[in-house]
Amino acid sequence: MRTRFLTLLSVLVLAGMILTACGGAPATTAPEVPAATQAPAAGGAPAATVAPAAAKPVTMDFVVWSYGLDTINSNIKNFQALYPNITINLKDYSWLDYHDTMVGVFAANNPPYLLYGSDHWLNEWASAGWLAPLDKYCPNVKGYSTELAPYSLQCLTFKDQVYGVSYYADT
Repeated sequence: MRTRFLTLLSVLVLAGMILTACGGAPATTAPEVPAATQAPAAGGAPAATVAPAAAKPVTMDFVVWSYGLDTINSNIKNFQALYPNITINLKDYSWLDYHDTMVGVFAANNPPYLLYGSDHWLNEWASAGWLAPLDKYCPNVKGYSTELAPYSLQCLTFKDQVYGVSYYADT
């Protein structure tokens, strides 16, 4: 179950970096997460005690570069089956245009909630205040660090804070 959740989390969070919803500064408090959107407990059962119908609907924009879109869409479908009150809107850009497009989106103060990021840009985007540290809002992400190659975790870390979960790494 842990591996299954990590797969869903990595697709929806990385590369899933969580962005602040306001301005260029990171949020100072974690966004309220409806109970029915909580991660499944260790036994596979949802940790939520509130029925999904009682949870408020949540819509999140997820921006990626154009690679493996069939896999991404499949993972989004699987995630939304587990959390029917969450809608993920996928938008993709070519790798060649991705950095500049995202900088424009950030500068226009219209960031997505979820996105793919790269270690090439982490220092730039985090220093500008365009990203929020994942470990601030998802403290259990450090528990997955043992499943990542050390260099992969290092590439997702800036000023001792984790900003994402890798979906791919090579040497």
